[in-house]
Formats: sequence, structure tokens, C-alpha cells
Amino acid sequence: MDVGTGSADFMTFGPVHLDVIDADRSLGFWKDVVGLHLRGRNEAALELGTPDETLIVLHPGAVSRPRRGFSGLYHVAIHLPNEVEFARVLARLIKRRWPMPTPWPETGSGP
Repeated sequence: MDVGTGSADFMTFGPVHLDVIDADRSLGFWKDVVGLHLRGRNEAALELGTPDETLIVLHPGAVSRPRRGFSGLYHVAIHLPNEVEFARVLARLIKRRWPMPTPWPETGSGP
């Protein structure tokens, strides 16, 4: 892609690679809660995404958990195809009582 010519509407990056302690637990979140498809699995990695594209690669073998109150992942964005799919993901999070942080710090101040 030639970024200088403005010929592309947007650019993308490759899959996000995450080191995880518990591969099955992590797989459950990304597959059952977020709704990604398991595209491939071997001893070194689990590939998740859409039927056509890998978005997340989980690498089992991490040896320490993130500090309490932190996920270890600061930001990942997955563009859903429409509002219906977004609502489905949100419903799965709510059903499982998944903790969702407020958009701004406890002070109540916004951007």
C-alpha cells in the first residue's frame, strides 16, 4: 500500500499476539464471549478471527499474571460488521457479568 498517494481508504495491521497462562480459559473468552472463530490450533498458538482472517493469536506459556486490577492488554479494537453483531457481543458480556470499566476515571471528569 502506498500511504503517500492516499490510494487506500485505511490501513490494517496483522493479528494481535498475546502470551497467555491458561489457553483454554483465554480461548473461551475470545470464542464464546467475543465471538471469534477458532481458525487453527497447535502446541505453540491458537489462531482466532473471522472465517477469512486471523485477528488474535494466543501463545500459551506465559508464566506470570498481570497485576491485580489490570488485564495486561491495554487496547485492541475489533471492527464488527454491524450494530446487530455489536449488540450480540455486548449481550454476552452482560450475561456473563463481565466487568466493564467506566469510560473515564472515578473522578467523573471526561475528556
